[in-house]
Amino acid sequence: MTETVLLCTVGGSHQPILTAIQELAPTFVLFFATGRDPATGRAGSIETITGKGHPIEMRRGGEVLERLPNIPTQAGLAEDRFEVVEVPTDDLDGAVAAMTAATAALRQRFPAAAFVADYTGGTKTMTAALVMTALEAEDIQL
Repeated sequence: MTETVLLCTVGGSHQPILTAIQELAPTFVLFFATGRDPATGRAGSIETITGKGHPIEMRRGGEVLERLPNIPTQAGLAEDRFEVVEVPTDDLDGAVAAMTAATAALRQRFPAAAFVADYTGGTKTMTAALVMTALEAEDIQL
């Protein structure tokens, strides 16, 4: 059985990422997420990966309906089966550089693995960066 490494951008919605993890059953997941925005102070999407307790809020309008555990906990991922890389919020070149470096490092760890990119979460900049990274590598399935 071939190992699979899932590369995914993380935004405000956790469900598409959980679906990708459930469908692919990857050996390893590399999450690309944003940190705290220096301009506004708002928490980035990294909290949905590394946040303790129940950092994910299910909302309807301004009302919080439910609080959920972070994505790795919901997906049942052990700590050795995922990594999170913080990418700059709106810096395409910086995001591509971070994604390319992180992907290259994983190739050393999983040389025979199939790499699959899921860009359904995250900002438009993160989506563009992951697509550019995948196209440049030529062997990452989008």
